[in-house]
Amino acid sequence: MNYKTIIFDMDGTLVDSKIDYTSLHAALNLDPSASIVNHLNSLNEKDKQAAHDIIHHFETTGYKQSVIIDGVKNLLNALEKNNINVAIFTLNSRVTAEKTLKMHDLKIPFIITRDDAQPKPNPEGLFKICDYYSTPLDQALYVGDYIYDLQAGLNANIKTALYAPTAPDFDHTSAYIKFNHFDELYSYLFNFKK
Repeated sequence: MNYKTIIFDMDGTLVDSKIDYTSLHAALNLDPSASIVNHLNSLNEKDKQAAHDIIHHFETTGYKQSVIIDGVKNLLNALEKNNINVAIFTLNSRVTAEKTLKMHDLKIPFIITRDDAQPKPNPEGLFKICDYYSTPLDQALYVGDYIYDLQAGLNANIKTALYAPTAPDFDHTSAYIKFNHFDELYSYLFNFKK
């Protein structure tokens, strides 16, 4: 394996929180196709806090009903066994991220949330994780499920692995690899064939 550090998105990648994004967009008075990140960036501080409160409500509901994605624990166990660094870079809040990981007994030692760095697609969080683990960018892999993950990886010059159990409805040509089950990522990382 050529990777020293594997960085994961959380919601939609490690766990499925079943957040109703249509209702979230409606609660924020946004068109369903609008970017929540761009919307937040356009707000003044007072309105931004109100929007964060709405998002936090949806995230709290989401983590309570979340389920771990099949194959994730097997991969994380293998990474730990092989002394590969793992981290999370998520758009979720730190409170929600920590509660989600605790609920699913996912032991990931380093987490960067929207409370700790500029949100994706800004690559700041990826740089912080690589700095923390003293990992050259070409020895890191970012695993996510959405276009912001791909854009963040591209902006950081870090290879990305796109988890896509169904056909993506966005441009995913910048993904270094694409997989639809974590067993495939396991096989890629460890050159293991079942």
